[in-house]
Amino acid sequence: MQSAGRSAAVVLLAIISVVAGFALGAGSNPGTQTIITKEITITQTTITQAATSFSQQSEDLVEYCFASPQPPHGDCANRLVYWFSQANNSIHIMIYSFTLDTVGDALIQAKGKGVDVKIAWDKTEVNVEGSEYQRLKNAGIDIRIDREPGISLLHDKVAIIDGRVIITGSFNWSTEANQHDRENLIVVNSQAWGAAYEQDFQQIWNASTA
Repeated sequence: MQSAGRSAAVVLLAIISVVAGFALGAGSNPGTQTIITKEITITQTTITQAATSFSQQSEDLVEYCFASPQPPHGDCANRLVYWFSQANNSIHIMIYSFTLDTVGDALIQAKGKGVDVKIAWDKTEVNVEGSEYQRLKNAGIDIRIDREPGISLLHDKVAIIDGRVIITGSFNWSTEANQHDRENLIVVNSQAWGAAYEQDFQQIWNASTA
């Protein structure tokens, strides 16, 4: 991947993802687990760099962002806004804390372009001060609350774009996280991983209520 401002250092990293029930070239025996092993190339990028469209990427770690109260300050909220603007078909979200107006604006704009925007939200965070919940609901975005018995928190911070681009990490979608906490966010472009995350989203979505 070519990108302005990137470091020349390239690290090869083998990432092993264990996905229960997700068959990729494996048998169909009930209860089996498939271990998906993939070698990817990680290219270090500057934390404020605008990445190229994921449609031009190979399966790859596209970029990462480190938010920190100390320099260098990574604007991870801006990376969410950027990637949501690239969506063509769908943005499916599993989220805990969400109070960032700019990210809410990006989702409303995506919805206006005809993108299928769905959010599964933690029940303890929907009505906190500054929550984007009501504004997004008023804009016509489909939102469900995870109230499944036995589940304490929906603690994910995940967005799946067009079924293949995954945004995840520790980063809560809040000003506190973006400006005052030590957080991380990564963007991965993978059809196989996207399918696994989309399956998890659908399970949570189906178990949640409007």
